[in-house]
Amino acid sequence: MFVPDPEGVEVADLRQAQALALEYVREIQGDDPSIIRGWTFRVTDAAGVVVLLLDLGQIHVLDRPMRHSI
Repeated sequence: MFVPDPEGVEVADLRQAQALALEYVREIQGDDPSIIRGWTFRVTDAAGVVVLLLDLGQIHVLDRPMRHSI
């Protein structure tokens, strides 16, 4: 299933795009990570080119704030 986001969100870089994508995944999965098993989260640029893919069957997003290290 493909669910596009017609509005999109503008981000500064891929690191911010990944952090925001993981926040969305956390909201979608709620208390049941199996809900998103088999899903792929695609992040595209303004031209529609995929710049980030997250295989949601391979990750588990914890329900806590993320800390970023640079």
